[in-house]
Amino acid sequence: LGIPLMALEGPLGSPDTPFTRADLLRLLQTLQNTQRSRSLRRGHARNRLKALPPPGKAPFGYRRSKDRYVLDRTAAAIVKDFFEHFLLYGSLRGSVRYLQQKHHKKISVATGQRWLTSPVYRGDLEYQTGEVVPDTHPAILSRPEAAQIDRLLRRNRAIAPRSASAP
Repeated sequence: LGIPLMALEGPLGSPDTPFTRADLLRLLQTLQNTQRSRSLRRGHARNRLKALPPPGKAPFGYRRSKDRYVLDRTAAAIVKDFFEHFLLYGSLRGSVRYLQQKHHKKISVATGQRWLTSPVYRGDLEYQTGEVVPDTHPAILSRPEAAQIDRLLRRNRAIAPRSASAP
Protein backbone atom coordinates (compact mmCIF):
# COMPACT_ATOMS: atom_id res chain seq x y z
CA LEU A 1 0.00 0.00 0.00
CA GLY A 2 3.03 2.29 0.00
CA ILE A 3 3.11 2.72 3.77
CA PRO A 4 6.62 2.95 5.24
CA LEU A 5 7.15 0.63 8.24
CA MET A 6 9.89 0.59 10.86
CA ALA A 7 10.42 -2.19 13.38
CA LEU A 8 11.01 -0.79 16.85
CA GLU A 9 11.43 -4.09 18.68
CA GLY A 10 13.55 -7.06 17.82
CA PRO A 11 17.13 -7.33 16.56
CA LEU A 12 18.52 -4.08 15.15
CA GLY A 13 20.37 -4.99 11.97
CA SER A 14 21.85 -8.31 11.06
CA PRO A 15 24.40 -10.12 13.29
CA ASP A 16 27.33 -9.25 11.03
CA THR A 17 26.44 -5.51 10.79
CA PRO A 18 24.70 -4.40 13.98
CA PHE A 19 23.38 -0.85 14.35
CA THR A 20 25.67 1.50 16.21
CA ARG A 21 24.50 4.31 18.46
CA ALA A 22 25.26 6.84 15.68
CA ASP A 23 23.18 4.84 13.16
CA LEU A 24 20.27 4.79 15.58
CA LEU A 25 20.50 8.55 16.15
CA ARG A 26 20.59 9.15 12.38
CA LEU A 27 17.56 6.89 11.94
CA LEU A 28 15.61 8.78 14.61
CA GLN A 29 16.61 12.12 13.05
CA THR A 30 15.31 11.07 9.61
CA LEU A 31 12.11 9.80 11.23
CA GLN A 32 11.60 13.16 12.93
CA ASN A 33 12.29 15.03 9.65
CA THR A 34 9.79 12.93 7.67
CA GLN A 35 7.12 13.42 10.36
CA ARG A 36 7.66 17.20 10.23
CA SER A 37 7.56 17.20 6.43
CA ARG A 38 4.32 15.19 6.36
CA SER A 39 2.77 17.55 8.91
CA LEU A 40 3.71 20.58 6.78
CA ARG A 41 2.34 18.96 3.61
CA ARG A 42 -0.91 18.14 5.42
CA GLY A 43 -1.24 21.77 6.54
CA HIS A 44 -0.55 23.06 3.03
CA ALA A 45 -3.19 20.71 1.62
CA ARG A 46 -5.69 22.03 4.17
CA ASN A 47 -4.86 25.59 3.10
CA ARG A 48 -5.36 24.63 -0.56
CA LEU A 49 -8.87 23.40 0.25
CA LYS A 50 -9.62 26.77 1.86
CA ALA A 51 -8.03 28.56 -1.16
CA LEU A 52 -5.47 30.28 1.08
CA PRO A 53 -2.29 31.56 -0.56
CA PRO A 54 0.74 29.26 -0.50
CA PRO A 55 3.44 29.84 2.11
CA GLY A 56 6.22 32.30 1.38
CA LYS A 57 6.54 35.88 0.30
CA ALA A 58 3.69 37.49 -1.65
CA PRO A 59 4.39 38.26 -5.33
CA PHE A 60 5.44 41.80 -6.29
CA GLY A 61 2.34 43.99 -6.47
CA TYR A 62 0.57 42.16 -3.65
CA ARG A 63 0.92 41.88 0.09
CA ARG A 64 -0.35 39.23 2.44
CA SER A 65 -3.52 39.75 4.43
CA LYS A 66 -5.06 37.31 6.89
CA ASP A 67 -6.55 34.91 4.36
CA ARG A 68 -5.58 36.13 0.87
CA TYR A 69 -3.43 38.48 -1.19
CA VAL A 70 -4.44 42.15 -1.31
CA LEU A 71 -3.16 44.76 -3.74
CA ASP A 72 -0.16 46.82 -2.72
CA ARG A 73 -1.19 50.09 -4.37
CA THR A 74 2.28 51.46 -5.23
CA ALA A 75 3.77 48.19 -6.47
CA ALA A 76 0.57 47.15 -8.30
CA ALA A 77 0.70 50.39 -10.30
CA ILE A 78 4.22 49.49 -11.48
CA VAL A 79 3.16 45.98 -12.52
CA LYS A 80 0.03 47.33 -14.26
CA ASP A 81 2.17 49.86 -16.16
CA PHE A 82 4.49 47.02 -17.26
CA PHE A 83 1.51 45.01 -18.56
CA GLU A 84 0.04 48.00 -20.40
CA HIS A 85 3.36 48.79 -22.08
CA PHE A 86 3.73 45.16 -23.16
CA LEU A 87 0.19 45.12 -24.56
CA LEU A 88 0.84 48.34 -26.45
CA TYR A 89 4.19 47.43 -28.02
CA GLY A 90 4.47 43.63 -27.69
CA SER A 91 8.13 43.81 -26.68
CA LEU A 92 9.24 42.15 -23.45
CA ARG A 93 12.71 43.72 -23.41
CA GLY A 94 11.22 47.11 -24.26
CA SER A 95 8.77 46.83 -21.38
CA VAL A 96 11.58 45.93 -18.98
CA ARG A 97 13.60 48.95 -20.19
CA TYR A 98 10.50 51.16 -19.84
CA LEU A 99 10.07 50.02 -16.22
CA GLN A 100 13.72 50.89 -15.52
CA GLN A 101 13.43 54.35 -17.09
CA LYS A 102 10.03 55.42 -15.75
CA HIS A 103 9.79 53.77 -12.32
CA HIS A 104 13.51 53.06 -11.58
CA LYS A 105 12.51 49.43 -11.00
CA LYS A 106 15.16 47.14 -12.43
CA ILE A 107 13.93 43.63 -13.25
CA SER A 108 15.39 40.97 -15.50
CA VAL A 109 13.73 39.83 -18.71
CA ALA A 110 13.12 36.43 -17.09
CA THR A 111 11.23 38.13 -14.25
CA GLY A 112 9.15 40.06 -16.78
CA GLN A 113 8.37 36.77 -18.56
CA ARG A 114 7.28 35.21 -15.24
CA TRP A 115 5.05 38.23 -14.52
CA LEU A 116 3.39 37.85 -17.92
CA THR A 117 2.69 34.14 -17.52
CA SER A 118 1.97 33.99 -13.79
CA PRO A 119 -1.63 33.15 -12.82
CA VAL A 120 -1.27 35.23 -9.63
CA TYR A 121 -1.60 38.50 -11.56
CA ARG A 122 -4.78 37.14 -13.18
CA GLY A 123 -6.43 36.64 -9.76
CA ASP A 124 -5.69 32.90 -9.47
CA LEU A 125 -3.50 30.93 -7.09
CA GLU A 126 -1.01 28.36 -8.34
CA TYR A 127 0.44 25.77 -5.98
CA GLN A 128 3.65 23.75 -6.26
CA THR A 129 1.64 20.76 -7.42
CA GLY A 130 0.65 22.74 -10.52
CA GLU A 131 -3.02 23.04 -9.63
CA VAL A 132 -4.59 26.48 -10.16
CA VAL A 133 -7.46 27.78 -8.02
CA PRO A 134 -9.32 30.55 -9.93
CA ASP A 135 -10.56 33.91 -8.60
CA THR A 136 -9.07 33.89 -5.11
CA HIS A 137 -7.92 37.53 -4.89
CA PRO A 138 -8.19 40.83 -6.83
CA ALA A 139 -6.49 40.63 -10.22
CA ILE A 140 -4.07 43.22 -11.59
CA LEU A 141 -4.65 41.88 -15.10
CA SER A 142 -8.16 41.38 -16.50
CA ARG A 143 -9.09 38.15 -18.33
CA PRO A 144 -9.26 39.77 -21.82
CA GLU A 145 -5.88 41.46 -21.28
CA ALA A 146 -4.42 38.14 -20.09
CA ALA A 147 -5.73 36.39 -23.22
CA GLN A 148 -4.17 39.12 -25.38
CA ILE A 149 -0.83 38.71 -23.59
CA ASP A 150 -0.97 34.95 -24.17
CA ARG A 151 -1.59 35.56 -27.89
CA LEU A 152 1.33 38.02 -28.08
CA LEU A 153 3.67 35.62 -26.31
CA ARG A 154 2.63 32.78 -28.61
CA ARG A 155 3.16 34.98 -31.65
CA ASN A 156 6.62 36.10 -30.48
CA ARG A 157 7.79 32.55 -29.71
CA ALA A 158 10.68 31.35 -31.86
CA ILE A 159 9.86 28.78 -34.52
CA ALA A 160 11.77 25.49 -34.41
CA PRO A 161 14.41 25.30 -37.16
CA ARG A 162 12.86 22.16 -38.69
CA SER A 163 9.43 23.72 -39.02
CA ALA A 164 10.61 27.11 -40.29
CA SER A 165 11.10 25.77 -43.82
CA ALA A 166 7.84 23.82 -43.87
CA PRO A 167 5.24 24.96 -46.43
